[in-house]
Amino acid sequence: MTDKPIDSILNTVTCGDSWATSKTLPSDFVQTIITSPPYFGHREYTSTNSASELEFGREKDYRDYVDKLVALFAELKRVLKDDGTLWLNLGDTYRNNQLLGIPWRVALALQDAGWFLRSEIIWNKPNAMPSSVKNRPTTSHETLFYSLNHLNIIMMLMLFVNRM
Repeated sequence: MTDKPIDSILNTVTCGDSWATSKTLPSDFVQTIITSPPYFGHREYTSTNSASELEFGREKDYRDYVDKLVALFAELKRVLKDDGTLWLNLGDTYRNNQLLGIPWRVALALQDAGWFLRSEIIWNKPNAMPSSVKNRPTTSHETLFYSLNHLNIIMMLMLFVNRM
């Protein structure tokens, strides 16, 4: 939790390391989280061994990547308001000529951790980068998940709609 007065961080964009920055925010503070973390096995942002261990997506095993995201989202769940929403964009990865299903592995692990998965949205990319691989189609979409911190927002929406 932060020692900063709430007024000093209202209506601001906070940039920084997700682990450190999330710890500076008060509980029940953020309405919406929109994020696209680095995809598993896609990019290297640093060549320094000590720094690369901290980077998302550089894990040796996809299970470590999923666990790391679940741990971070546990902290983000704390700062999200009870009626807050999470929009999570993830791309997939191939290893040993096989699709790993990373977006769904993360979504189901977050669901197991208490998030309420409400929708899968397919982001169609009609002008996707062509792939040089010849044994499968080019991937031309990414997955976006809409999740809730607590299910009570659904109940409130249902009550509102039923009263109309």
